[in-house]
Amino acid sequence: VQIGPVQKLLSEAEMGELFKVMMLAKNVDELYPIGFNQADRRSQL
Repeated sequence: VQIGPVQKLLSEAEMGELFKVMMLAKNVDELYPIGFNQADRRSQL
């Protein structure tokens, strides 16, 4: 029995439960989207 493919189908990360978003823009400090305030990682770029 191959468990790997089954785990991949059942995994939250593979089924779209988790996702990442990257926003690229200039001069948006005033209109910064709310969802990006919690995990601002611009300093790590």
